[in-house]
Amino acid sequence: MPTLQSHPGTRRLAPPAPPRVYVWHRTDLISTLLVAVLAFATRFIGLTAPTSSGTPIFDEKHYVPQAWDIAKAGTELNPGYGLVVHPPFAKEIISWGEQLFGYTPMGWRVMAALFGVGTVLMIMSLARRLSGSWQVATFAGIIAVFDGVLLVTAKFGMLDIFLTFFVVVAAWALVRDHQQVHNRLHEAWANGMLGNSPFGPRIGFRWWRFAAGVALGLALSVKWSGLYYMAFFGLATVFADLWLRRRYGVKRYVVGTLLRDVPAALASIVALPVALYFWSWRNWFGTETAVYRHAMQDGTVPR
Repeated sequence: MPTLQSHPGTRRLAPPAPPRVYVWHRTDLISTLLVAVLAFATRFIGLTAPTSSGTPIFDEKHYVPQAWDIAKAGTELNPGYGLVVHPPFAKEIISWGEQLFGYTPMGWRVMAALFGVGTVLMIMSLARRLSGSWQVATFAGIIAVFDGVLLVTAKFGMLDIFLTFFVVVAAWALVRDHQQVHNRLHEAWANGMLGNSPFGPRIGFRWWRFAAGVALGLALSVKWSGLYYMAFFGLATVFADLWLRRRYGVKRYVVGTLLRDVPAALASIVALPVALYFWSWRNWFGTETAVYRHAMQDGTVPR
């Protein structure tokens, strides 16, 4: 079996362990279905009950009418509904429910409830990926089902559950990416194909990291607070690559990471989300009557 490269001044590491392989079992299917049923029931039972004389409550009074604008005209039109804030993507998602069920509590809350169920299942899948245990995944899923914040945000037509869903998807995709890169490096090491470059091998295109960038772009298109997750996940994926290069005996693992991993990470975790953020405004740019569309010219810039 090939041995790790040994270089002067570099501490020799123990042979790296192969990546853990998790096989989906029948217990995974049963536990996932049970948690999904619990999540669906807790989020949909009583979904339409809390209203203010049949109208939206709390911050729904901002987002629900703006989503109704999007359902009818493709973009937010009337600032008389209140201050129009946050990017439009989550309000566009809310509008899908309003197109199905009309301007009703079910219409403006159904998408939040569905994304709430999806968030629980993604948390469960993330826990399974990290732990390699269906028991840990089930425990995480049950905690997510009954977490008060996740429950409340999934039962109202507001934006936070959509941001949470896309952030969890991004975290899950980056874990998949790290495991895939670990597998590629381990196979190359085991077959003596790491190469002679002091910077280590090229990893190839990383679809899971690309998927994480898509999720982060959609999170940013819900709220600008998605920027914080872009920064954190961007640093996390780069340092994970650096650790793997060092673990597999790459001589100049820091420079190798900077040259071979960072540019692609910037493309997936920064450039792609920013492009998707601008895409989320497509209807606003394409509609002359969109709210604040000509605010600079007519002197009505909101303060």
